[in-house]
Amino acid sequence: MDQSTWYFLLFLLTLAVCYDWRDYRIPNWLIYAGYGGGFLYRSLSEGSKGSFYWFLDIVFPVIVFYLFFYLKMFGAGDIKLFSVICGVIGLNSAISVITVSLFFGALLSIIGILRYRNLRNRLQYLSAYFSNIMTTRKLLPYVRQIRKEETGYRNQMSRSEHIRQGHIHYSAAILCAMLYCRWQVWFV
Repeated sequence: MDQSTWYFLLFLLTLAVCYDWRDYRIPNWLIYAGYGGGFLYRSLSEGSKGSFYWFLDIVFPVIVFYLFFYLKMFGAGDIKLFSVICGVIGLNSAISVITVSLFFGALLSIIGILRYRNLRNRLQYLSAYFSNIMTTRKLLPYVRQIRKEETGYRNQMSRSEHIRQGHIHYSAAILCAMLYCRWQVWFV
């Protein structure tokens, strides 16, 4: 990956984190910009073969992480960010970023648990979740979503309450993973 592509991806991920932090979502226009940039980069650097592999690379994370999206363990924007990264740097390189992002996501969760001192609540929630699965014999969403019909608002929780309930801005974990993986390439 050349420097201009790296800066493009860094800029895109930074914007995604800012939008995720502010709006609790990543706008689709940002994802489309990433897809467009990835397609151009791969097409120009690898030719028609690059266009074909770009398509396969952006579809892979969507298929792999669909179950996690269905269970509300990952947001759609996070999965689309994985897809953009795969489209820009290729699947082989992106697997490192995805793997490292799981570590940073766990670290963000631990920081939230320590900050809000809610380990017991989180473990009780996890236990109740698995108990419900065993009782109903159905895969259920892990996080209860607040419906607009129930409250009149899309999200009524404050940021601290949102995090206290176990939610993290996973785009930040993805950005940290991308920086870490790039740093490994530069200095190791």
